[in-house]
Amino acid sequence: MGVRENKRSEKKIIAVRNIGNVKEAKQQLEEKLSEYILNPYDKSIKICLGVEYHTSKHLTFNFNLVHTRL
Repeated sequence: MGVRENKRSEKKIIAVRNIGNVKEAKQQLEEKLSEYILNPYDKSIKICLGVEYHTSKHLTFNFNLVHTRL
């Protein structure tokens, strides 16, 4: 599974290649991104990925940070 960031776009785009299951890829990416980007002790912010483009060989997610605490 390769992860890359599209630098041409203003919004953050993360692309995943060579996946079998969309839900599994989405979950794995959310977990990995949370490990690298977010403070693991602060559970008030989580990463949410939305499927933006999907073919049999290519899956692109949009990337959002969501506050879970008001």
